[in-house]
Amino acid sequence: MPDLAEFARACETPPGARERADLASLPRQLKLEFQYALQRRRDDNTTKTRPHDICGVIKILAGSGATSLLMLEEQEWRRRSCAPAGETRQQAALLSYAYSEVCALAEGEGGWDSEYPRDTWRLRRLGITGTPFATLQFGGITQPWLKDLAKRWTRWRISTGLSITSCYHGLRAVTRFAGFAAHAGILEGALFFGLLVFFSICGLRLLVKKDIPAAILAALLLLLSEGGLFTSSNWKVMAAIHIGMYSVLLFVLLRLGLVATMAAVFFIDATNLITLGADWKTWYAPSGLATFLLLLGIAVFAFWRSLGTRELFSGKVAP
Repeated sequence: MPDLAEFARACETPPGARERADLASLPRQLKLEFQYALQRRRDDNTTKTRPHDICGVIKILAGSGATSLLMLEEQEWRRRSCAPAGETRQQAALLSYAYSEVCALAEGEGGWDSEYPRDTWRLRRLGITGTPFATLQFGGITQPWLKDLAKRWTRWRISTGLSITSCYHGLRAVTRFAGFAAHAGILEGALFFGLLVFFSICGLRLLVKKDIPAAILAALLLLLSEGGLFTSSNWKVMAAIHIGMYSVLLFVLLRLGLVATMAAVFFIDATNLITLGADWKTWYAPSGLATFLLLLGIAVFAFWRSLGTRELFSGKVAP
């Protein structure tokens, strides 16, 4: 039976003061780190931390499987602490604070020496506060040489006193350029191959003097470039399909030009993405049919405009 005096003191204590946070579910390292962060927040004395929020963060940490706050990036911790509707964002703020304090303890006082090598610059670690952005992200720049130049350029802009907003938008532009440059090599190869095929077809057309034989010969050459086709079990059927498809496209190229060929390739690629089956009563049938007719109209219009006053097979100009 509890002591009456102790029971009376417990009843006089405010309900919030009787709440407890149990850290027993956390690994030893993670427990020490979170205890240190709580002590730092108490020493700062800038905001009140409710036991309910502490318990919520403990639950997030215990469910993460991490043995240290430094095992995940701050953005990942923020993502995991996204509270459902009706709850405050205090848990996310507390978890972010804990990560920052432990990171500062592990890396020292911060500054350019610790932040510059990172792909994410934390501005408060650089002594920059009161800005609409908490970080500057360099992870989207895949080219090492361009990333190094972007870091040097951004640091120089910050040192000149330029606003962080301007630095952010400048870095964003460089990141977009890096994404374009990453595909430039693929685009260069595609353009080279396309021009090679185009001049080869034109050469065959001059040799055989006819469009249809030139298209068939060019289709055979393109078929030989499909190295993986002949290793399949039904390579004969696939070869026949490829020859027919290539012959039609190359004939269109010779007869109608690049615009009609591009429209045909676009039509073939786009129809593979249309959801349309034999059952016309399904919910997706109207939209699928409408999309198919729209693509067909684009292809027919491109053929008609490319043909002009010529006849399709004779190539003579109509009077």
